[in-house]
Amino acid sequence: MIGKEIALQFANKGGKVTIIDVNEKALVETVAKYKEKGYDNYTKVVNVVEAEEVIDTVEGVSFGSCRKTSGYRKYFSVFCR
Repeated sequence: MIGKEIALQFANKGGKVTIIDVNEKALVETVAKYKEKGYDNYTKVVNVVEAEEVIDTVEGVSFGSCRKTSGYRKYFSVFCR
């Protein structure tokens, strides 16, 4: 619930958000709420316990120049395994 609210605040300020959930039904419901407000976002069913699923998702999202310097692969391989 906290993640949904934080993402909604980012979207309210014009940010683009990626919405992930292990539960596809919950993901569809969340996406519907965002679309009602006119927000466009990237969504994917992801089990955040599986580091490779998270890494694949992050690699699939464009972060511009931040993507090249974020070090996300090291972070997730240390903290998600």
